[in-house]
Amino acid sequence: MDNIILSSEYEKLQNEIDKLHKELTAMIMEKDELIYHICPSIESDYMIKIGMLEYKAFEVQCNILRIKRKIELIQQKFNRQEAVILPLIEEQLDKEYAEYEAKLKEKLNSINYAIAYSQGKELSVEDIKELKRIYRKIVKRLHPDINPNITETKHKLFLNAVAAYKNGDLKTLKSLEILLNEISDNIEDYLSIEYLKGKRESLKKHINSLLSYIEKIKKSFPYNQKEFLKDDIAVEKKQTELNNIIKQYKELYKHYEEKFNALLGN
Repeated sequence: MDNIILSSEYEKLQNEIDKLHKELTAMIMEKDELIYHICPSIESDYMIKIGMLEYKAFEVQCNILRIKRKIELIQQKFNRQEAVILPLIEEQLDKEYAEYEAKLKEKLNSINYAIAYSQGKELSVEDIKELKRIYRKIVKRLHPDINPNITETKHKLFLNAVAAYKNGDLKTLKSLEILLNEISDNIEDYLSIEYLKGKRESLKKHINSLLSYIEKIKKSFPYNQKEFLKDDIAVEKKQTELNNIIKQYKELYKHYEEKFNALLGN
């Protein structure tokens, strides 16, 4: 009787673990699709529609801050009756505004990436389905969260699959699928019910962690801009707002430029 009870419990745990494996696989797929495809696509759209204007506004703003500081430094030289050596002042400004330059460069890189992404080769609906099918198969067999005891060779194959999925490289994924079919699985020998219970709790922990992570992604940029970008009126309103800001900044910069030229003239 005890053996029958143990066998029933063992089978029940195995079924639970199988269901948890499927749930975890589905969540990993959702997470990776968000990170590697959905979010980059949203960010690309945002950068092209809004990000470029934000970059221009920030660039002019940085120019205003720099020329204001330049005027201040020159005026200090005049007040102390010191020689004004513009190359030295520019060198000092380069150091003081290095952080702003780094931010400008970062924003420009994001825009360039968005443009490159938008111009990338698009897969057909059939190819996307095939990409997901193969990747799901590889995730189920090789993802470390589902199979923590995989060999180094299998882990490298998995990393190659992640890179191929990220880049939409169906050809490479198909090649990896062939390799995967030739690799035999080392079926774990569950020695005890306690082992299975530990496995079940570990899978539940990973699932809860992924739930939190996916929720965080959906609340953060760029995913939180998804609905906004679908609203053409809202996008146009934001573009108009940013264009007005850029215009005001350019007028303000022109004012300081005239002040700078007048200062040098005096």
